[in-house]
Amino acid sequence: MNILCPICKNKNKLKLATNEKSYICSKNHSFDISKSGYLNLLVSKTNSGDNKDMVNARSNFLNKGYYEPLAIKIKEVVNKYSPDYKNVVDAGCGTGYYSNYLKNSNSSIYGFDISKFAIDKAKKLQKENNYFVASTSFLPIEDDSVDVLLTVFAPTFPNEFFRVLKKDAIFVLVVPNHNHLYELKKALYDKPYLNEDKDYSILNSNFTLVEKLDLTYKTNINNDDLLQLVKMTPYFYKTNPTRIDKLDFNNDELTLDFSIFVYKK
Repeated sequence: MNILCPICKNKNKLKLATNEKSYICSKNHSFDISKSGYLNLLVSKTNSGDNKDMVNARSNFLNKGYYEPLAIKIKEVVNKYSPDYKNVVDAGCGTGYYSNYLKNSNSSIYGFDISKFAIDKAKKLQKENNYFVASTSFLPIEDDSVDVLLTVFAPTFPNEFFRVLKKDAIFVLVVPNHNHLYELKKALYDKPYLNEDKDYSILNSNFTLVEKLDLTYKTNINNDDLLQLVKMTPYFYKTNPTRIDKLDFNNDELTLDFSIFVYKK
């Protein structure tokens, strides 16, 4: 799969420069390869996305396996609807945790995120995968080149996702369901709330919904892991620090509740 210049967009491909430390297009737009091996294609070089502390917290939490059932379910869904997939794009990939479960002998994983800290962590954890600092509002890849597009808890850009997917390829969207982390919300807020259903009807003009499934389970969690979970979410910055300091789950149960939408182009 060819990578496109994010400045020229769909007009020029990138190729490895003679110095082998950057990629360059025919218009001489150049993009550096980091020490860890990812390519920074973000046109604006200001720091965006998750910061270093959030990324480290997410990596520490995910490594404990709390969300592994979700990763396994995503893999099952992809194998069901696209058993011969090759090119996988993870849009808003974070540390690459979920799409790495889709790695096999025939597939190539391409992860995109605006956070350079997340992409750096992803590349260090999964060196064989391809990671890029880039906005998913423009995916710097060719039209009709992707077999599976995955986005987990990340913004959706229907027209852009439609552009890069092959005919009959699948788009897997994962969002929090109603009761996700409800016990945590009860501990943090005086008036805990259920997650509301979001309207994804905008996707219907480009995609056909072939399946929607829910995954709900409970897990016991200790205080240290719970703090990592809080730090990796907006709760950490939107909540009174005193409430966070007083969190005491003592291996209490926590509800993990997800909705998985499977669309076909």
